[in-house]
Amino acid sequence: DIAYRYEANYRWNGENYRPDFLIRTSSHSGVAIEYFGLKGEPSYDEQIERKRQFWRNQQGWVLIERFPSDIASGGPDDFARGLVEELENLGVAGRRLEEEEIWSQIARRAIDRFTGAVTGFIGRCRKQNLTPAGLSDLIEKHPSVSSVEWSFLQLANSIYVGYLDRLATNGDEDFDGLIWRAIESVRQGNTRFSRDAGRERGDLRRLRFVMVDEFQDFSQMFLGLIQGILESNPSAKVFAVGDDWQAINGFAGSDLYFFEHFETYFPGSTR
Repeated sequence: DIAYRYEANYRWNGENYRPDFLIRTSSHSGVAIEYFGLKGEPSYDEQIERKRQFWRNQQGWVLIERFPSDIASGGPDDFARGLVEELENLGVAGRRLEEEEIWSQIARRAIDRFTGAVTGFIGRCRKQNLTPAGLSDLIEKHPSVSSVEWSFLQLANSIYVGYLDRLATNGDEDFDGLIWRAIESVRQGNTRFSRDAGRERGDLRRLRFVMVDEFQDFSQMFLGLIQGILESNPSAKVFAVGDDWQAINGFAGSDLYFFEHFETYFPGSTR
C-alpha cells in the first residue's frame, strides 16, 4: 500500500524522461526505481549513466537500480524481498494487503477489463460464425501459454454458449448474426432488397458494380457476403478502396490478408 507514481513525466535537457517508479518520502525527497532491462547494449548503457547522473543531482532523492540478472539469480520471490528490504532501509514502510483489500481497490477496473476482454472474444467468435462445438474444438487444439489463459478460455467458452442461448431464447440477433443471416439468404437466391420503408428497391442480380470502402477492415464475414452476391451475379465487378496503414480493427475480426491477397479472391483484377 505504498503511494507511487508510474512513469511520471520529467523534462530533462529538452527530452521527456519517464522513470519507472517514483515514491516520495517527503515534499523534497524520495526514491526512484529504474529497471534497466537492456544493460550491455552500448547506447542503452550510456542512457543508464546519464540517468544515474540525473538522480545524483536531485538533492534528497535516491535511485534504486534493478537488472534482469537480479530476477534470474534468485527468482521473483527473492527479487521482491530484496526490493522491499531496500525500500524499508530508505524509510519507505510497506504493508502487505489482504486479498479482500486488494480486491476492493481493483474490483471496478478488473471487472471492466474482464468485460472488455470477453466482449471482444465473443465478437471475434461471431465474426467467424463459430458454433459452440466449433469453438470448443479450437480451444481444445490451442496450446495455452499459461493456466490463466486456459482458465479464461474455459470461462469465455461458457459465456459464449450462454450468450447464444440468450439470443435464441429471446428471439434476438446481434449485428454479426444479421450479416450471417443475410449471407445465407443471398446464397439461397434471395436477391431482392428494399430500404427506407420500401421507397428504395433493388435486385443484387442487376448490380454492375459492388463498391467496398475501407477494404483494410475486410473480414471473412464480409467476404462471405460479397461471394454470395457474386454467386447470384457473376458479372458484377468489385471495386475496393483501402489503406493498409489504417488497419486498426484487427481486434474486431478484420484481417489484412484479404487486402494483401486481393487478386486471390478476385481473379483478373487490376490495382
